[in-house]
Amino acid sequence: MGISSASQAAEGRSGDQAPGPLLGQATAAEVAPVGYPRQVALLLPLSGRQQAAGVAVRDGFLAAALAQDVTRRPTINIYDSASLGAAAAYARAINEGAQFVVGPLTKEEVQAVADSGSVSVPSLGLNYLPDSALPPGLLYQFALDPEDEARQVARRAIADGHTHGVALVPDNDWGQRLLRAFDAEFRASGGTLLGKTLYDTAARDYSQPITRLLLIDQSRTRANALSGALGTRLEFEPRTRSDVQFVFIGAQPLQGRSLRPALRFHLSQDLPVYATSDVFELDSDANADLDGVMFPDMPWIVAPDATANNLRRSLSSYWPTRSKGRGRLYAFGYDAFQLIPVLRSARPTATPLDGMTGRLLVDDRGRVRRELDWARVENGRPRALAVVVAGGTTP
Repeated sequence: MGISSASQAAEGRSGDQAPGPLLGQATAAEVAPVGYPRQVALLLPLSGRQQAAGVAVRDGFLAAALAQDVTRRPTINIYDSASLGAAAAYARAINEGAQFVVGPLTKEEVQAVADSGSVSVPSLGLNYLPDSALPPGLLYQFALDPEDEARQVARRAIADGHTHGVALVPDNDWGQRLLRAFDAEFRASGGTLLGKTLYDTAARDYSQPITRLLLIDQSRTRANALSGALGTRLEFEPRTRSDVQFVFIGAQPLQGRSLRPALRFHLSQDLPVYATSDVFELDSDANADLDGVMFPDMPWIVAPDATANNLRRSLSSYWPTRSKGRGRLYAFGYDAFQLIPVLRSARPTATPLDGMTGRLLVDDRGRVRRELDWARVENGRPRALAVVVAGGTTP
């Protein structure tokens, strides 16, 4: 395999070199009969604000490439989409002979490539276009999409027999998108969202939004009104609403580790709590505060196989600071390389690919969909849960 860089940033700035010993420890993955083309282009932001994310995806991609038999490895040309511009980087890759293009990474970059009119070979954008967009015929899309995870949470809650719930999400664009995706899927599956509350991510105390969501403040108001009417002070124990079967939270690790204990304190009974994978930060000593939270995540996190374990140990050993918080992107890059022969085949939707990031299938819009594993946090660690479908549990 040859690896070339179209810019200095792709070689890595500040001593950030492409992986060496780490790659040699990867185990060979299955390759579809179609195989890989002779030349692949990888477009990633390897400078600027998204550099850390781009480097993590690049390292995972190259690890998967070097896991292949030498006779099957394509030549990989790497382009810095941040310095060149996504559309210009794509056009340059095509002019230099790319037969398959992977990237770019951000929504804006993928949109720029889609709008450029230059998609002329099979390509895998590493993010989703808007639902309203009509992608070029040769452009597939692959993303670690929190909104898709929210939809999987909604389906899991229904499969678990919970049809009435409440949601607590941050008061920002990410939280609103998460809530819309969850609510729409939950209602479509027959559920009823009884309440939803937004919280300030900068707050240190989440008691107010929680008591509002659980109607504890209404209970307190009624008690105060009764005391005033009777002209005497009454003994009062606030009560939470009794019609809720579960709580869905949208949270990053820091907020999640505060929300979970606060919910436990205010709930008269410990209801099931669901979240997306964003709530869980691997290798954190503080995850015990999340005990009981259930979330969907990639096999890389929940149930890693021997290949994944070897890669994770190597990643942690060679780049300990990079492995924290970026491991999912490393797995994402790994799977992006594995998808190339699948997407080059005549029927890319026929057979799921068991990837590091999930079981991968291509829908009729060219989007790679991930079916995730499920875990519950126990003693700060993710414990794999059985797959549940409506009406039963599968091993």
